[in-house]
Amino acid sequence: MLTIKDLSKSYDGQKQSLHDVSFSAKPGEVTVVIGPSGAGKTTLLRSINQLIRDNDGEI
Repeated sequence: MLTIKDLSKSYDGQKQSLHDVSFSAKPGEVTVVIGPSGAGKTTLLRSINQLIRDNDGEI
């Protein structure tokens, strides 16, 4: 199971890319992340893959 709780990420302490993102996905479940350009979709995926460090929250 993948559980994200209150995930936040900002760059240079100013631009907030993620703010208190929370969700869970069960094994075998299909989850889709949609949103406009600049909404933080790639930042969320990079956080899950541990390619970047988050400022707050749990994965």
